[in-house]
Amino acid sequence: MAEQKYKWHIIHDDGAGITDESLKVFKKAKGKLGRIYHLYLDNLSNFNFQINGEFGWLLLSGCSCGYGGTGPHGAVKILKEIGIKEPELAQMTRDIFTKERLYYQLNGSVSW
Repeated sequence: MAEQKYKWHIIHDDGAGITDESLKVFKKAKGKLGRIYHLYLDNLSNFNFQINGEFGWLLLSGCSCGYGGTGPHGAVKILKEIGIKEPELAQMTRDIFTKERLYYQLNGSVSW
């Protein structure tokens, strides 16, 4: 079997902090990250949602944490779309709305 080559990516939105724009970039990135290893959320960072995958990084500025606005709702939507299941999803959702900085290690358990 021939070895398949994958391109390593750094994909990001324009840094404006607009949730809908970040979600559009997220959807366009589907299939480009491979297995997902880490999720970082930090509401003090410009790119406040970072996804580390097997083939690169996805940096989003409009999906954040630590309050009840559209940014955290966008972050929860991403968790659902990458396949985080209950009961982890429920705990992660609570964290996203209440904590200003989060790190999740997924160990490649989801592929998106």
